[in-house]
Amino acid sequence: MTEPAVSTSLPHGPLPGATVHVCVDMQRLFAEETSWASGAVAAALPGALQLANGFRGRTVFTRFIPAISAAAAERAWQTYYRAWADVTLDHLDPDLLDLVPDLARRTGGAPVVDKTTFGAFESPAFGGLPAIDRAEALIFSGVETDMCVLATLMAAIDRGYRCILAVDAVASSDTAGHRAVVEVLAPRLPEMIETATVDAILAARVPAATS
Repeated sequence: MTEPAVSTSLPHGPLPGATVHVCVDMQRLFAEETSWASGAVAAALPGALQLANGFRGRTVFTRFIPAISAAAAERAWQTYYRAWADVTLDHLDPDLLDLVPDLARRTGGAPVVDKTTFGAFESPAFGGLPAIDRAEALIFSGVETDMCVLATLMAAIDRGYRCILAVDAVASSDTAGHRAVVEVLAPRLPEMIETATVDAILAARVPAATS
């Protein structure tokens, strides 16, 4: 079917029906009393909630799962987890791996994919989801802009997806890192990364059934 005309300010036009919102690592682990906690989740949450509601049935959530221990990690991950030993699974309250409550209440049966690396595509369960396999465009929200969001975004680019970074639905504990992605990296790849506000993204939707 021909998609209806949609008014949009997105650089590459209206979103196709086969668009999926990927909400990255919006977990209690990054919001509550751990050494990884910061204000990033709180900053990204309003926009992520809007997108999860706006793309109901077309949202995938990811969760970052730390190593059991530094000794159990692979190669340079051992060095990483020696620096962050308090968040390995042998020390961490497993409930902190959950999505933050506001999002957990809105998952509505949406896929929640666990990953042990920054990039979601390194998890076969993520790339193997029918929604991801069939998607033409991916919208990114979550934390942290310059780490797990960026790693997943770059892998999506390599796989040929149209990629939209929701600039007011991503955040980082490192303000300079966040700004570097939004203001430096993304503009370097205008053909591959579209940056847009949540409002602009929602205005550019096309119903999935028309794709």
